[in-house]
Amino acid sequence: MGGGILQGATGISAPIGVTFIHAMAMERDAHVFAVSAMFLLYSAVQLPALAVAGVMQGQWLLEGILALIPILIFMPLGQAIAGKLSRKAFDRMILVFLGVIGLKMVIGL
Repeated sequence: MGGGILQGATGISAPIGVTFIHAMAMERDAHVFAVSAMFLLYSAVQLPALAVAGVMQGQWLLEGILALIPILIFMPLGQAIAGKLSRKAFDRMILVFLGVIGLKMVIGL
């Protein structure tokens, strides 16, 4: 619920959502799937809501679609690299990313 509130209010749900999913101690593939599904679901709800509210502009939508290209290209690379990490290293990497996100929010980068 907290992730949905943050997503709706700010568009930033990762700090709560990813922390919650990480706390569930899932296997690596399940973790990646859960995080991806969470972001997909939030986007699938938020995009039409922004369009109906008249906030979403065509140029922003196009830029967002173009931003998916490097994600689609590099996601298999990230999956391959993550597959070589131990469970402990993967968990630490997630915690480092969450720490960077938190620090970024605090200092306003």
